[in-house]
Amino acid sequence: MKRVAIIGSGDLARLVVHNINIIGNQNVIGIYDDFVDIGTNISGLLVIGRLDEVLEDYQNNKFDFLFIAVGYSRMNYRAETFNRFKSIIPFTNVIHKSCIIDPSVKLGEGVFLFSGVLLDQNVVIK
Repeated sequence: MKRVAIIGSGDLARLVVHNINIIGNQNVIGIYDDFVDIGTNISGLLVIGRLDEVLEDYQNNKFDFLFIAVGYSRMNYRAETFNRFKSIIPFTNVIHKSCIIDPSVKLGEGVFLFSGVLLDQNVVIK
């Protein structure tokens, strides 16, 4: 089973964790957040560190994949964080079981698809 670390602790993080639990093929090991106290419980998961600790924890085999659960109101921060880790740590996708995805669809890394999403022919999501 994939071990996933989440960056972010707000509403989107809670929604991502909820969907990962429904999907059942990944195990969230904890949350990294620079703005919430370490040890804070977020939907049953602990904030286990700051962003400066992510790379070291990955190198120490604490998790296999990363997911950024930072909402669109902080898009610049989200992009900076993605670019900081994209060549070093693999990102996982979170795709609800009810999604319908045409075989021609191309998905990038770190994509979150809510329940009921339909992606038709030749859609590209980066």
